Order: sequence, then C-alpha cells, then structure tokens
Amino acid sequence: MATAKKASTRPESKKNQEATALLRADHKQVSQLFEEFEKARSTTRKQGIVANICRELTVHALIEEEIFYPCG
Repeated sequence: MATAKKASTRPESKKNQEATALLRADHKQVSQLFEEFEKARSTTRKQGIVANICRELTVHALIEEEIFYPCG
C-alpha cells in the first residue's frame, strides 16, 4: 500500500518541481526586463518592455494558480 501511495504522489511532486523551476526562470526574466526598462530611453521601447513584463507576470500568476492553488 505504501508503494501505491508513493507512486501516486511522485508525478505531482515532479509537476511541482517543474512549475517551481519555471517560476524561478520567470522571476529572472522579469528582473532582466526591469533592468532593460531602466536603461531604455525611448517611450516606445519602454512601452514594449512594459507589455512584455505584463505578459510574463500574467503567465506567472496563471502557473501559480493552476499548480499551487487549484480550485476545488
């Protein structure tokens, strides 16, 4: 019985590990985008960077909600 339980929790654990790695990569990407924003001079470039940041943060939030805080 312990083997069956271990087998059933293993994929979920791997899924969480993969999600955690993805979220860490997202943090790094967003940090880099903020650095780019600070260096950017043109309004057009800054707007593009802000759009990328918003997109990255939206994906990040969706991953967190689906993997770590699923409904019901």
